[in-house]
Amino acid sequence: MKRLRLRAIRARITIGSAALLLLALAVAGIAVDAETREVALRGLDRRLLAEAEALAGLVQFDGSTVSIERPEDAAPEYRKPSGRAYFQIWTGSREVARSRSLGEHRLPPPDQESMGVLETLRSRRTGRDFVIGPRGDRMRMQTLVVARGSSNDRRVPPAIVAIQVARELDDVAHAVAEVRADQWVALPLAWVVGCAGVFLLATRALRPIARMSRDAGAIAAGKLDRRLDITSVDDELTDLASTLNAAFGRMAGAVDRERRFADDAAHELRTPLTVLRTSVELALLKDRTVPEYVDALKDAQRSTERLGRVVEDLLLLARVEHARPFTEHVDVRSAVLASVDAAWFVGQNRAPPIRLELDPDELPVFGSVVLIERVVANLIENARAHGASPHGIDVSALRSADGLFAEIIVADRGPGIPQELVPRLFERFARGDLSRSRMSGGNGLGLAIVLGIVRALGGDADVRPRVGGGTECRVRLPLSRADSRVNTP
Repeated sequence: MKRLRLRAIRARITIGSAALLLLALAVAGIAVDAETREVALRGLDRRLLAEAEALAGLVQFDGSTVSIERPEDAAPEYRKPSGRAYFQIWTGSREVARSRSLGEHRLPPPDQESMGVLETLRSRRTGRDFVIGPRGDRMRMQTLVVARGSSNDRRVPPAIVAIQVARELDDVAHAVAEVRADQWVALPLAWVVGCAGVFLLATRALRPIARMSRDAGAIAAGKLDRRLDITSVDDELTDLASTLNAAFGRMAGAVDRERRFADDAAHELRTPLTVLRTSVELALLKDRTVPEYVDALKDAQRSTERLGRVVEDLLLLARVEHARPFTEHVDVRSAVLASVDAAWFVGQNRAPPIRLELDPDELPVFGSVVLIERVVANLIENARAHGASPHGIDVSALRSADGLFAEIIVADRGPGIPQELVPRLFERFARGDLSRSRMSGGNGLGLAIVLGIVRALGGDADVRPRVGGGTECRVRLPLSRADSRVNTP
């Protein structure tokens, strides 16, 4: 159960966000700690510099000797042997004075380069560093180098005095400790609140997805008339919901088409089976003459042939819908010519005539001669059945205007097809003339087979009214890439 919870999207989002938040808070804590120490050190440096300047104001030079009176006026801690504030005054390499708090300990002497001649009496140099104090702890030391003129004789060169002031880092450590103590409370609290917020936000953000999942499950379970509610989802999920609704719509359409196909197929097969069974039962009902048996067998033969045609057409549809890509080059003109010859031979004693137009150049496509011949034969048979006219049938195989397709066009001058039937013409068991009987009007799979073969070859087909009356069926097959060229004037 725990493993399943960890696999949940909400759990993964929360865990990932908690890890990132923990890392961010840790980095922030380290940065705050460093900044606190730096701010405390800057405050200590300002304090030490102020004390050094106060001591510098107490330094006197009489022309030969540098002295300082009452240094404890700058900081009372200087007079305490146990104090934590220290000073030391140098002139040249000689120590002038030091605080009692230093005891026997000495601060590092100032750099002799910093004790060089200053340009004016107002000039000064400063420096800061970490040193070891009398107790072995690190201290912060500030050095102030000033030029002090003689109080008795202005002609005497000024004395260069280095005032060193140091304090232990107790205040810095105390400030850092206080901030750290606050962080140990604030950062975990911020982490917990942040994790809880992420969990709540993830729950709220995933709620529409959960609702969509439930609705999608209900639709997949059979409620194909339902759709996802787009108005209840955020903008980011609207496209997903719209895409799923479109997919469900296509699925519902496919299921509806398959249901109609099953019903139509059952009806198409039931009729010849009923005729066959009835013929056999009537023949066996009583003794009959030879001619009567012959008539019964002929009826059974016609029903059997119709059953065979329906089954063969259904098997052909199933094969072309799952056909593999074709690699054989076929000249469309040859297949069209063969189909027209066969149609003329079969129907030479009945109208209408067939007029043929072929492109002067080869029209190579990837496909099968047998399948393309079947396409043309079905289109011609459809034109004869629905567009019978003394004007005949026009069949052409030409290159498209853009030079990328081979177009097969079969057109008639018949009464045409009702506009409301055009969208369903390529569906299985669809008929252009609803008044015709099923036994004499075909099985309604001709154009469905055409569309299935054409799409298996990578093309498409459509039916449109013909200018001047009649119907035009157009098939477009992509030419093989080596021959796909644009016709130029």
